[in-house]
Amino acid sequence: MDITVEYASRNSVVETSVQERVIGAPYILTPNDVPIDRAQWKDFIYNKVRDFGFIILRDFDINDAHHFQRFLQNDLSIKTWNVFNKMKVAGPIITFVRRITDGILGAGDNRSYLNSELQQLGRIDNSVQGPHVEGGVYNKRARYLFMYCEEAPATWGETGIADLNSVYKSLSPETQVALQDAWQQFEFTSVKRLNWLERAILVAGRIKHYLRPDEHMQMVMDRIPVLCRHPDNGLLCPQIWAYRGDSVYAAASKTFPERKPLDKECMASTWRLEWKLTQHNGNPISNKFALMDELINATFENSRLVRWQPGDITIVDNIRCAHWRMNGYADQPRKIYQLQAEPFLATDCIVELPN
Repeated sequence: MDITVEYASRNSVVETSVQERVIGAPYILTPNDVPIDRAQWKDFIYNKVRDFGFIILRDFDINDAHHFQRFLQNDLSIKTWNVFNKMKVAGPIITFVRRITDGILGAGDNRSYLNSELQQLGRIDNSVQGPHVEGGVYNKRARYLFMYCEEAPATWGETGIADLNSVYKSLSPETQVALQDAWQQFEFTSVKRLNWLERAILVAGRIKHYLRPDEHMQMVMDRIPVLCRHPDNGLLCPQIWAYRGDSVYAAASKTFPERKPLDKECMASTWRLEWKLTQHNGNPISNKFALMDELINATFENSRLVRWQPGDITIVDNIRCAHWRMNGYADQPRKIYQLQAEPFLATDCIVELPN
């Protein structure tokens, strides 16, 4: 399939205020907007997600996180699946494992699992998280994300979302061409020497790893395409997983000036992470950091914000859209739960280059 450069205005949303980015109609669906027959809800809702990349279900009378899970699995017949718990280990055990892996990396997002699939997202602080597709360091990851708000903060603490095809169109022609043959791979280095339990967790989790000369552990993630062609509509979507803390901080401060002064995110500043960016044939891409920084800026510039209300369910196409946590106040309540669904392989969505 021939690839052409896609054009869009590169400056059309730079000056947009935070308030103007808050998501409203037609992205919000209420019970009055869906078919009376519940058997039609799944197809109707998924079609809306295909049209927009994400939607918000509001006023569906979801009482708590467990009700949220039953609503998805029973009323919508969603087949849930979690990229971080492929073996479906019980909630308390996988939460314990997450704490250990956070310690291996030196920092984490403090997720807790209510069961093998339903997870409560981590705490809020005064930093803006790096935009990412969920599980974006893995080849096999979830196609859809479902986030439920049990308690909403009075101020800020939104979830940011960006349509990655719009992001792609806003990139420079040179960057678009470079991403068409770009493959990425992340490697993490442990911040300490691992004990037997920590090593056993890496083995059980089937994480590729090897012992470095300094006796720290190197963990090697999958080699995956940066650019995916959406299987439903053919849209080109860069699969961002933004780890560059200084770049995220600078881009967020520029795009959301009302939120300054921001703090830098602790995970990106603590992780010992190497990002390899090559062409498919293995040749390194020399200007990889400039490409990532342009991608981070474009993602924030094309952002929309979910201003949570209790009971909201936000559904995100995890190929089409990136998401992230906005900053907020740590002393305000914010309980957001997540479920994932329908695994896919990023390598099944590669962009075919012209011969």
